[in-house]
Amino acid sequence: MPATALTRLLVAAQACLDFASIAPEIRRIACEYASEYEECLDVSLSQQLELVSGLMDAYVIMCKKTSDEYFDLGEEPRSHEDAVRHLGAFVAAAGGAVRTALNDPEFAFPAQWIGVRAMTFACVFRQT
Repeated sequence: MPATALTRLLVAAQACLDFASIAPEIRRIACEYASEYEECLDVSLSQQLELVSGLMDAYVIMCKKTSDEYFDLGEEPRSHEDAVRHLGAFVAAAGGAVRTALNDPEFAFPAQWIGVRAMTFACVFRQT
């Protein structure tokens, strides 16, 4: 698979993670001024994170240089409160890995780890 396709997958994943990185601020504003729409943020986050998971699955299929080694992505969410609390750490770790992969073609990118954790967050946010 051409490197440009892999780069496009990573850029798309980074865009989704960028949205997730501003979600805590959006949540604070929504809770303060429009709390009836907080659920919309959860649905949107769920969809963005599910897309990250799908992009990581595609990356694994297309790329030979992924890593199966453990990659720390922060705490796994077990509840909505956990997901809200731990999202920032996940986004920072996953986004850092994506940026490294974009800048270093030899980096053994932990796509499977990121994909599974993104889907975990997506499922938790969807349950609200």
